[in-house]
Amino acid sequence: MSKLRLNEQVQNYKAFPEEGTDAIVNQMPRLIAEDRMPLSMAGFMKARLNFRNASEAVRNAWLGNYFFTGDGAVDNHDGRAKIDLDSESLRNLTPQIELYCGLLPLQPGEYDTLHMPELSKREAKQFMNGEWLKPKQVLDNKAWRIFARDPDEVPEEYAEDKGLLSEYMGLVFSQGYDKAMAIFKASPQDVPTRRSWYVYWLVDGYGSYAGDGGRLDGNDGLGRLVGVAPKAQDVEQKLELSDKVIAGFSPEQVGRLLREEVGYTDSKTEELLKKLGSYKV
Repeated sequence: MSKLRLNEQVQNYKAFPEEGTDAIVNQMPRLIAEDRMPLSMAGFMKARLNFRNASEAVRNAWLGNYFFTGDGAVDNHDGRAKIDLDSESLRNLTPQIELYCGLLPLQPGEYDTLHMPELSKREAKQFMNGEWLKPKQVLDNKAWRIFARDPDEVPEEYAEDKGLLSEYMGLVFSQGYDKAMAIFKASPQDVPTRRSWYVYWLVDGYGSYAGDGGRLDGNDGLGRLVGVAPKAQDVEQKLELSDKVIAGFSPEQVGRLLREEVGYTDSKTEELLKKLGSYKV
């Protein structure tokens, strides 16, 4: 089996494992040991957008595989659910950790003290019921808006470009789907638990659906993560937005940096390029 090639040159992204699949509890410590962060649902949306026109091998690796993420699916046994963005608890997984039916049990009272976006029991049934969605339904889906880190749905420190979901949805539906992007929520256990959200293939009829039904242990061994290298500083700081720094660089060069190195969406890149254009170079 060949390794998944997720980069053109610089290895900003690395699959864990690079060949085949394995238990999340085995691969997470290896990812963390390399000083990487597990890619989030929003991170996968941006990466698929950024690499949609890459070489065939790289494009196929991103669009034609499923991946587990660093975002946790936290279930209270009463039907309420929270999306644990960049879950610290998932990052602390090891093969020795005690699990419940392959899932990470919550500590007493942990659900109510977790300050993360929540879906009520009604909302969980409405937005994460396995229904295949039309484009407008995707944009109106609270869970997908949280996955994409819409500023209106998540804490400020996690917020991304508000146009990310719309842009990613456009990529998905450009593959010829009438409906896509279903969210399959597993049934709650008898005790509150934490799982890992995964995102499935974008191509070949799978429609980039999302789910949380995978185990964290080795009983199914189907886990695959992507570790991203330490996040680049905010692009305004990285470029310093000064004529001395950006002089001599074309808009195309700056745009590529913003998309591939910093992870900006097309709309956010365009916004920054317009801002850069106001500087005298």
